[in-house]
Amino acid sequence: MSGRSEVVSVIRHEVRPDSDAAYEAWIRDVVPIAQTFPGHQGVVVIRPGDGSRTYTAVLHFDTREHLRDWLDSDARLAGTHRLDAVRGHLAEMTGDRVAAVGHYLAAAGRTASLPEKNYLMMRAARLRSTGPDPADAAIK
Repeated sequence: MSGRSEVVSVIRHEVRPDSDAAYEAWIRDVVPIAQTFPGHQGVVVIRPGDGSRTYTAVLHFDTREHLRDWLDSDARLAGTHRLDAVRGHLAEMTGDRVAAVGHYLAAAGRTASLPEKNYLMMRAARLRSTGPDPADAAIK
């Protein structure tokens, strides 16, 4: 036994046929960020085999806490639309329509999914058009 503690997490992503390049770009961006996190001991990415659309990532960290820190981090979502989409929702819920519109538009620009893009654009448009608000002048 090596005496080295290790926690492994296996994550599987089903990637649409038209999103391989975007997913590969995200992997290239996110793996070096993961390597900077405390306790990171490596990652193995298993690409889909013939007829499959499933990518598998095997994450190795020294403790559960360090793995959780990575999984809960904003850095893991950097470059994806999800972080901006969540921030847009939170801004909308707190009444900051200007920030919400900005985040929804940023998320719409990053997603590879047409339905998600349309939904995010619709949210931004709805916020732009609702009732008189002095902050709306900053949105237009």
